[in-house]
Amino acid sequence: NIAFDAAQPYLRQLGRHYEEVGDMNEAERYYVASGGPEKAVEMYTSANLWDRAHKIASSYMEPQEVSLLYVSQAQKMEVEGKLTDAERLYLTVGEPDLAINMYKKQREYDAMVRLVETHRRELLKETHQYLAQHLESEGSLRDAEHHYCEAGEWLSAVNMYRTNGLWDEAMRVAKLHGGPNASKRVAYAWALSLGGDAGAKLLTKQGLIEPAIDYAVESGAFDHAFELARTACPGKLSDVHLKHALYLEDE
Repeated sequence: NIAFDAAQPYLRQLGRHYEEVGDMNEAERYYVASGGPEKAVEMYTSANLWDRAHKIASSYMEPQEVSLLYVSQAQKMEVEGKLTDAERLYLTVGEPDLAINMYKKQREYDAMVRLVETHRRELLKETHQYLAQHLESEGSLRDAEHHYCEAGEWLSAVNMYRTNGLWDEAMRVAKLHGGPNASKRVAYAWALSLGGDAGAKLLTKQGLIEPAIDYAVESGAFDHAFELARTACPGKLSDVHLKHALYLEDE
């Protein structure tokens, strides 16, 4: 229709004029009349009038067009730092992965996990593991610990702290998630890493010297058991000798 084609630019111009002066109803009327409903949708999303935007989009546009328009609008908002608005647009057209990825890029990990939990629950554990490893590699150990534990991988958090020489933290996590036995094992490993007097003193301070000697005996680490008994608990020496003799007999 030649008359319609000729009128289109004028109708669109009128739409722009009414948008600029804040009369959105008139602007919408002229945008739609000019064959440009997407302009009305953009106007409403920019003004956070989501329901009106969606009403126009679903009335006048193909689903694929709506999807493309919303995604490009969301990307624009992402660049402007309006992440909540961008998320809303992505979710409206059923693209949670784009929203998840946006939060990942922006290091908004809580929001990222929230969306994974709601829309990609099967990937939740994997997401926590990925974040934990990523944060550990950056040296954000407390945040990494949180994600290891959320993934049910508290032992990884213990090992991370051990590797970094933060034994107190390793013991705290072990005790919290694995109970007293787990924290005793960490204390024993800590004492082993210190060796000699320092290791024995540490175990004595923790009130763990006797359980540590028993643990060493059970593990067949008799040299260490003898060393600990001689240094810090002479009363256990005869017991260690006896168990060592029995061990050799069995062998």
